[in-house]
Amino acid sequence: MKKSPSANAGTILLVSAAFYKANEIYVTGRLNGRVKSTGDNMMKSIAVFCISFLIISPLSAQPTLWEKTAGPPGLQVNVFYETNGVVYAGTETHGVYKSTDNGLSWIVANNGIERASISDIIFSGGNLLAAAKSSCQSFLNVYKSTDGGVTWSATTGLSGRLVHSFAIKNSSIYAGVFTFPGSSGVARSTDNGNTWQEVATPIENGGEIFVSDNAIIVAENNLIWRSLDDGATWNIVYQFALAGIHSFARAGTKLFAAGTTVIWTSTDNGGSWTLSPFSDGANSFSSNGSTVYLGSNSKVFKSTDFGATWMNVSTGLGHGAIRALLHDGTNLFADTQADAAGIYRSTNGGMSWEAAAIGLPIGSQIRGMTSFGGYIFAGVDGDGIYRSNDQGNAWAKTDVNNSLLKHTTIRTFCAKGDALFAAGPPGIFKSTDGGATFARVQNGFPPNTNVTVLSLTVSDGNIVAGAYISLSPTGYLATVFYSSDDGANWHQAIVPANASFVSAVASDGSSLAYAGIWAQANADKGIYKSTDGGMTWTHTDIFNAFDIERLAAKGSNVLLSELHTAWYSTDFGESFAPGLPPSPPDICPFGCGIDTYTLRGNSIFGGYRAGMFLSVDSGATWAAVNEGFPTCPIPTVQASCADSDRLFAGTMGEAVWRKVLNPLLAVSKVVSRKNHGAAAGVFDIDMPITGTSGVEDRSGGRQGIIRSSLVSPILSSTDRPTLPPDPVASALPPSAVMT
Repeated sequence: MKKSPSANAGTILLVSAAFYKANEIYVTGRLNGRVKSTGDNMMKSIAVFCISFLIISPLSAQPTLWEKTAGPPGLQVNVFYETNGVVYAGTETHGVYKSTDNGLSWIVANNGIERASISDIIFSGGNLLAAAKSSCQSFLNVYKSTDGGVTWSATTGLSGRLVHSFAIKNSSIYAGVFTFPGSSGVARSTDNGNTWQEVATPIENGGEIFVSDNAIIVAENNLIWRSLDDGATWNIVYQFALAGIHSFARAGTKLFAAGTTVIWTSTDNGGSWTLSPFSDGANSFSSNGSTVYLGSNSKVFKSTDFGATWMNVSTGLGHGAIRALLHDGTNLFADTQADAAGIYRSTNGGMSWEAAAIGLPIGSQIRGMTSFGGYIFAGVDGDGIYRSNDQGNAWAKTDVNNSLLKHTTIRTFCAKGDALFAAGPPGIFKSTDGGATFARVQNGFPPNTNVTVLSLTVSDGNIVAGAYISLSPTGYLATVFYSSDDGANWHQAIVPANASFVSAVASDGSSLAYAGIWAQANADKGIYKSTDGGMTWTHTDIFNAFDIERLAAKGSNVLLSELHTAWYSTDFGESFAPGLPPSPPDICPFGCGIDTYTLRGNSIFGGYRAGMFLSVDSGATWAAVNEGFPTCPIPTVQASCADSDRLFAGTMGEAVWRKVLNPLLAVSKVVSRKNHGAAAGVFDIDMPITGTSGVEDRSGGRQGIIRSSLVSPILSSTDRPTLPPDPVASALPPSAVMT
């Protein structure tokens, strides 16, 4: 594999350069690069030359800080727990919150575990215990609070271990632990959780743990284990080829287990299990007495006859899979992961629901972003599209009456002219009113099929889409489609591959486009290239053994990422070299790939599990731009975009963040080559660029004048310098002005 040459990262910043004589050169503004002049007559004609400069690195400018915007709303709750009249909610990214008024309002209860992910909560002997996890090693532990969640401190014995669940048997607390090979997946505490010891078991990855009478039951991947002697011996009581157990409950003497698409039940204290398919999915259980509640993929169900029949009790409930559920005898709480509220409450056994989100943090998961028509758009996991017209100070959900869009996950956007396109699992949508409303546009795709599009781009006027189409329960079509009439009709591109997945398409708007294709055979994997706007494709024979995750392109610079490595090319994808972003071992033990690219002038921003990084040498090297982000853990950046002066980061569980773009971080070379009279004057200028390029005025002969106005649109409007009027330029005839 050939290596591409890396760009030179060094720069020279011209702070000021001014020529005040009318027949000399007049330049104003900040320049990132160099100015050079050749030609004896030109050099002799310079009467006044005032210049000061600094030789600096592109990253030596004072950094601007990230700040969290006001949305979009949403929150993922992993567990509810009630004790002593207080309800606790363990969240995915914001530690623990609690309610002392039955869910009417929530207050923070996470001092010491502020940004940990909480898997389970239990109370024993005055200690409130939380199973915490994070990419920060300090959070991998069981934490305890003796003051009702006001403060938390680490316990001993399970530091650095991923604890999944708790159960109490007599005076002992048992924990299911994800562990290392050779270690046990079950731990025990006999002092109310202050210290922990491994229990000798053949279990390596303890998942959900449950106690029923004298039985300790542990789910491990596709196994169910049971011990009847306080963990001294263990037996496999069931083995199955499904996705594991997510939750246990007991009603009367009957045990229930949620198994993704099935319900497992046992009537002999977990000794044997019976499977019953459940069409709406099974994610969580909560029981009280003879009543048991089930959280499915979109609804809550209730049974009062030990699971013989189930009644839908979801009127007023928010949208999304119900993965945390609690019935405390009076109130019923459910998390709604694809809903702005995050938590809903019922006071009448599920007959009606209302949002219960007052006081909760903003923790939505962002899958796609773009800047278009004065708005910032964000595709929220399971909750459609939100947009902001004030750079994130406020967010509003778009097209709330569109049943196809409002509860889906939008993963990609692209724009052409006045049209905005958005796509995800339900296909492709188009808006012609600035993103206020969208209509699905799929004419030309196979009819009566489920279309998923994970990537869109524009190439030579065509809208290009990487599509996965479910033709039947076992059949699919994975390929590239394109539209030459702004989405009205779609055509299947010619792709010489038996593809299993098209992960990414990219173009800079030219006729050259790139696609990352997965396939069963290594010979068909890798990068495909099109030179006709995405209509026909050829295999480049690069990265045959890799599954490409992300692509971006601008001119000869092509960027791609697979799961653990990022690469770059400076020759239109003919050869690639590794452009490795920093890979902190606690975040990316096998290396980091890049999840999102935003290209801004010559600056490339890449977001992934370690935050946001910047490359100014075509992707060869990367430097962190994480100032202002929380440090432990740094938010995972899954989507990004930029408008005139700000960079936006869409995170997993931390909503959208923004920062003012530094004017030194985006530069583009503008070269002026102009003969002035008998002498040749050559001026090479590197200057900041955005949507509006610098203006250059020139006139020939002995009155040669060059004026470059370099006011940087990357600065916020309040920070931009005000330049004085240019009397020389205003006096020039129209024929002398070139733009």
